Amino acid sequence: YHAAEAAQPVYEGIIRRIYNQVCQECQGDGKSKITFAQLKGKERAQQKADDDYDTRTPGPGVAWLYDIVRGCIEFTSADQIL
Repeated sequence: YHAAEAAQPVYEGIIRRIYNQVCQECQGDGKSKITFAQLKGKERAQQKADDDYDTRTPGPGVAWLYDIVRGCIEFTSADQIL
């Protein structure tokens, strides 16, 4: 979890830069948005690792968690996505 806590502000900065660049290049309509979630809860992350990834190799299951730091960009046009 220490790595996720350290990665979160870096991730958010990268996503903001991508978002701003796309909006400038595509002359965004002002309706696009970024949403950042809180870190996935420790208990939920452990449960997911145990239930969904425990049998994957190489292990352990927690090594397969990819969504502890998360967010999304919602664009309103195909030009922004492509």
